[in-house]
Amino acid sequence: MHHVLWLPAHPASGAVSMDRYWRELDRQRRSQVGGGSDLAIECPLGAPPEHSRPAARPIRIWQKYLAYPWQVRRASARPGVKVVHVLDHSYAHLLAWVPPDSYKVATVHDLAPLRDGADLTPAQLARFRRTVEHLKLADAILAVSRYSASEAIALLGLSPEKVSVLPEGVDPTTFARPASEGGQPAWRAVLAGRRVVLSVGAVTHRKNLVCLPAVFHELGKLLPGVPLALLRVGAPLPAPLLDALRQMLGESGVVELGLVPDAELATAYRHADALIFPSRIEGFGFPVLEAMAAGCPVVCTNVTSLPEVGGEAALYFSPDDPRGAAAHLARLFTDERWRRDRVEQGRARSAGFSWETHYHQLLQIYRDGIASTRARQAVSTPYP
Repeated sequence: MHHVLWLPAHPASGAVSMDRYWRELDRQRRSQVGGGSDLAIECPLGAPPEHSRPAARPIRIWQKYLAYPWQVRRASARPGVKVVHVLDHSYAHLLAWVPPDSYKVATVHDLAPLRDGADLTPAQLARFRRTVEHLKLADAILAVSRYSASEAIALLGLSPEKVSVLPEGVDPTTFARPASEGGQPAWRAVLAGRRVVLSVGAVTHRKNLVCLPAVFHELGKLLPGVPLALLRVGAPLPAPLLDALRQMLGESGVVELGLVPDAELATAYRHADALIFPSRIEGFGFPVLEAMAAGCPVVCTNVTSLPEVGGEAALYFSPDDPRGAAAHLARLFTDERWRRDRVEQGRARSAGFSWETHYHQLLQIYRDGIASTRARQAVSTPYP
């Protein structure tokens, strides 16, 4: 039995996407009976959190740079630990705390701060770069998209031979249930009679949410007299942006749900009329895939990884073209047959992204790594 050590983002960071990645891998680990009987997968942090909430900044710093590394050092030094897998590139510094003879794997989701550091101070940006430079210590780099793989090679100078593309998945048991299941969400009554556009994710600069007022302005011109609304899941909108949207849509035309569990997020997808995802930089784009699985049409930008995920099922626009986004939304709201076609294409597209496939490919990477480590050690050991 060979032991594999998973090193995810610490729950104190409250990283929604990274916690989801850990949860999905752990769900596969628990459900795949016999799927990795030669491997014992462990995590020094225990089980993943069901709901992500960031801790206070001093606690986040203490856990990430002091307490967690010492846990990693102790756990990775135990006999039998053959593979160490850092599940989040922003914790790549942990690779420096594991024994040099371990087979080291790291997953790169995105290196967006190196392209757009607008939300970071110079010190934070320098710290991020120092952290991801530790990816060079890994024996294998797993990128969640071809875009992320190319960025890892271009921005960090990683060897292309070390980098593999391993797309993420979507959980059909959560996101692909019928809209009739789970009852009606409370916000449906608040937004009754309106066309509901859903926005999911963070509010960082690269998410490009500043384009939303212009999108709704153009949409209003295309659909005069049609009541519109914005439903938000994620961090609260900045006050100036929220005020601008409420001036256009009315006080009750903007509903913010905040950070919600996956079950509530799936309900939002199922009951919204469309998802708008105007991001400028995405390593993968969970909301695009989740919305399609839930039967929610997707209108997103045509940059970075998003066309890889959306394929021909999503509707694309340039990040600087709110009129293009509005045109897609207007057609979705007025052409029911076309809308149904987009929904069906989206469901079919999302079905091609499987966490089970991702997990089994991971197991094979671990096995190959153990075998290569054995071969390397055999060559370096003198004949007695």
